[in-house]
Amino acid sequence: MLEIEEFTAGKFGTYQADAYITGFQTSFELIAAYPRIGRSADELQARYRRYRFQAHYIFCTEASDHVLIRAIIQTAQDQRPDLFE
Repeated sequence: MLEIEEFTAGKFGTYQADAYITGFQTSFELIAAYPRIGRSADELQARYRRYRFQAHYIFCTEASDHVLIRAIIQTAQDQRPDLFE
């Protein structure tokens, strides 16, 4: 998250970086409340779900009592199974 914030601040300014990080936090809360809101990403890793937030995908898995954020990847980045090993 720090790298995303620094990149966004450098390219778009601190106000936009703060807004973007706040958007991530809102997305995390939404995913926690509704773990199946994202799409299945089984083609990349079993039991993973993909949720899009602007220029990034949030990958997560659901457990009985929580959701674990596994990765945050730019939508433009090639998504392949070895990213999750």
